[in-house]
Amino acid sequence: MDAAITQEGTLLHLPTTLLSRLKEAAEEANTTLDAFVVSVLTDVVYHIPNEETSQAIDEARAGQHAGRLDITSYETFLRSVNEI
Repeated sequence: MDAAITQEGTLLHLPTTLLSRLKEAAEEANTTLDAFVVSVLTDVVYHIPNEETSQAIDEARAGQHAGRLDITSYETFLRSVNEI
């Protein structure tokens, strides 16, 4: 049997436009507002990239890139991927 996840209620004061958009997004995701907000916050708080991903993010933000991909055909695409 899985352990129960304890939860605690809290009161948040959100801008009206943000709350409205969150409600729309929850509806689009076919879930409750509460479940949607918990999901979004969980992604933000617990999404910590590994070292390799962090380095790639830093390189991208600095305008660096690994190379160019040639997508003119499947064969040239594969060749350009192997050159990177």
